[in-house]
Order: sequence, then C-alpha cells, then structure tokens
Amino acid sequence: MRVLLERVFDHDSAVLIYGFIGERLLGLGHEVASVASISISGLSPQSFDVLISHGRVPRHWRDSIVCYGGNGWTRAQILGLLEDHGVATMPWKVVRRPADLESLFDEWGVERVLKKPSNSHGGDAVEVFTRESIGAVEWDPDDDVFCAELDPASGDVYKIEVFNGIDTVTWMSDSPPIKDQMPGSYMKGLGGAYGDRRLIEAPVGILQGVVSCSRAAASLGVGYMSFDFMTNQDGDWVAIEANLELVATWWTAQFAFVKERYAEGVLSLPQFASHVAT
Repeated sequence: MRVLLERVFDHDSAVLIYGFIGERLLGLGHEVASVASISISGLSPQSFDVLISHGRVPRHWRDSIVCYGGNGWTRAQILGLLEDHGVATMPWKVVRRPADLESLFDEWGVERVLKKPSNSHGGDAVEVFTRESIGAVEWDPDDDVFCAELDPASGDVYKIEVFNGIDTVTWMSDSPPIKDQMPGSYMKGLGGAYGDRRLIEAPVGILQGVVSCSRAAASLGVGYMSFDFMTNQDGDWVAIEANLELVATWWTAQFAFVKERYAEGVLSLPQFASHVAT
C-alpha cells in the first residue's frame, strides 16, 4: 500500500506524531511518504493509495484515492452527527430571520448567545452578544449556528481526541467564564482551550458516544478529530463542537501514548487491518 501522510503543521509535535505513524506503516511493508502540505508538494493522488491528513482534503484527492481528513462539513452537520450517536450537545439552532434570533434569549433563558461560523478554528471567529447587541451580528444561515451559553460561572473546556474510534487522549483547559472575558454587550473572539491544561478521564457514557461518532465519521473519510465539551449548570458534559481538521498537536504530543494510540487507530483502518492481522 502506498500511503501519504500530510501532517500540515511543521511543528516538532506534528513531525513526531506522523513520523511515528510512518514508522509503524513502514514496518508492516507499506510505502510511506510524509509532507507538510500536499498543495505545495507537487504530488498527485495517482501516486498513492491512501492519504491521511491533519487538514482538509481537496475534492480532487477524495475523488481519486481513499482519504481520511477534514471534509468541510458545516457546524450544523457536525452537531447533527454528534446527536445521531447519542452525544448531548449544547442548545443550538440555524437561524434565518432577525426576529428568530431575538427569540433565542427567551427560549434558552440566557443572557448571552454565541454565533459560531462553520470552517473556523479556535475562538477568533466566534461572536458573543446580548439582546442589546443583536443589530451588530451578521450571519450566513447556511453555514453559521447560534448556541446558548451553558454555564455563566464556568469557561472550562474539555477535549477528547480520537481517530477511527480509538481515543488517544482526554484533557481539559481551565478558562475564565465568558462574562469575565467580555467587556460589554458584544465581543468577537473568544479564548479557547489555551489556559492551564491537564490530563483527565472522560465520563464513560460520553466516551462511548464519541467513539461511536468517530467510527462513523472515519467510515465517511474523516480523519483525526477532537470533540470539545463544556459543562452545563448541572455539571453535565455537553458537546460544543467537533473539530475535523487542524487539531492541535503542540500539547498532547508530549505524551508518548498519544502517538501510539493514534497509530493504533490508523492501523485499524480497513486498508491496513488485514496486514496487521497477518
């Protein structure tokens, strides 16, 4: 099997993780190439059988060979997939009229609503607003979703990273509540999981749903994923999103078991599982 690994990041952490995966594949007799970017490498899909990418895979690659990576799903599609696999999500809606946007405050009983654009990464594109600032918000009803603030007293973020149903690591970031980050009635840009971080164990029920969702996503050509959670006012984990591409490697790569479990997920793909078994 001719395998191309696109790590996307040139950071040492990504080089370490994808280098380890490449070594495991080479040890099983596969041909392996690793690049930071397929778009600037000059490589063609016809030179490979499988692409595993940490970024979004272009359509002409997907049409030519087997690919695992980001596929451009909207936030609504991702949240729908989570719900289909029994993962509780934040209250969210696709909104088409300004009047419907204002009604969300009463429907959810919240002071703050968030707008999350599709195909954005980190919190830079997120907008947070109160009822008084609705007029400042513009949105694309086909790509953006609106969601409720879950717990005004907590901004902590919990992440489960998974590939093809193999959970690689669960961790959390201590983050301030939105109200402590917000200077007025409107704010664009929200701090994500960049506070103090530590490894944790995911609740069993949550992990089961995430694993099921990841397996289904992999069968549709999705690669490495991170599932992001916050807690509601009852302390329950609630999914706020799942990232299908550009999942950060700079922190979790320091733990040896991450690359080992990632490789396990790769080797359990249908294209490689029979080789492992023999």
